[in-house]
Amino acid sequence: MRIAMIGAKGVPATVGGVERHVEELATRLVASGDVVTVYGRPWYTKRAPWSVWMQRGVRCVILPSIATKHWDAISHTLFATIHAMRERPDVYHFHGVGPALLAFLPRCLHPRARVIVTFHCVDRRHAKWGWFARFVLMAGEWAACRFPHETIAVSEMIRGYCRERYRCDATVIPNGITVAPLPDQTATEEVLASFGLQPQRYFLLVARLVPHKAVHVAIDAFRVFRREHPEYDGVALVVVGGSAFTDAYVGELSMRAGGDAAIHFLGPQYGSTLQALFHACLAFVHPSMSEGMPIVVLEAAAAGVVPIVSDIPEHREVVDRIGGFLFRVGDVHDCARMLTFACIVRSSLPQVGRAIQAAVLRCYHWDDIAQTTQQRYRVGCGSAAIASEPTLRLAIR
Repeated sequence: MRIAMIGAKGVPATVGGVERHVEELATRLVASGDVVTVYGRPWYTKRAPWSVWMQRGVRCVILPSIATKHWDAISHTLFATIHAMRERPDVYHFHGVGPALLAFLPRCLHPRARVIVTFHCVDRRHAKWGWFARFVLMAGEWAACRFPHETIAVSEMIRGYCRERYRCDATVIPNGITVAPLPDQTATEEVLASFGLQPQRYFLLVARLVPHKAVHVAIDAFRVFRREHPEYDGVALVVVGGSAFTDAYVGELSMRAGGDAAIHFLGPQYGSTLQALFHACLAFVHPSMSEGMPIVVLEAAAAGVVPIVSDIPEHREVVDRIGGFLFRVGDVHDCARMLTFACIVRSSLPQVGRAIQAAVLRCYHWDDIAQTTQQRYRVGCGSAAIASEPTLRLAIR
């Protein structure tokens, strides 16, 4: 099959769960014999507009976008959809509710193709959006549940949301993880030394620095933890990630840190450096207020790290299956309590981490996820039923 992936910022993935999802899925589909095109954006991939290259067998096409907070995704999706329709793939796979707004185009203009939308997250709940953007994203949710032949939800929570709000029976196919090679001990020591860190003496937080990730909660909780427990003075908080059109929020985080030398802002980190930080941390902290299926939590678990996460339904769904520690969402003091608890039981954390690692590999493996997704592509793909389906029915599920 020929498959067009539309909606991600590009591959290889650097920052972003959707981009990681698309990269892992696309490379496995290519390995099984499919031809996959992923559309990317110049500012994310650091490639020139209209350039084309191969990444691990995946054809990557870079198209322009209006690189602003509100117009980046939808402008790029429009260019990508038009480009894909000229190439006539068998499957159009839109990722995200914003890009789903344009899923009607191939339904109307290329009726023989199969159109899929993956509902990754309830984006309109994110604090960075104003009222009009939230209205548009709500329209995108409706489109994600009405325009495609099939809607995929990355979690049971999102499937329930689709059913209750839009009467859409979505198929659950979660995010997954890939087991990264164990970092070389010497290389890990060099990475930690370069940042002034000691193994098992820091909490790690990896996220885009946007309000709904609630990094401010972790910073405030860490400062409470430090103030109430001076006996753990040598423990640090390491924040990995950068701005996503949210420079004002990044500035606010720096102010909240108050110059505390135990709070390290490392900016975006990738590859072996990020893996070294995962494997050497005391525990992983993820205080997010809104998620779809948090890939970064799965990646931490795959590294054998115990996650300390807010008790939003998306986190609970993961922790109920693999294990971890929960604190009340947005509650600084409850988060500080869990940081303290992790320090108290830190001698047991490696053993707990190994059990969590085994569980996440059993429950969330990309090979299984790619195979299931491929099966959904093939349902009716190219069949007479799809070819003859009246386009007037595209909004009726």
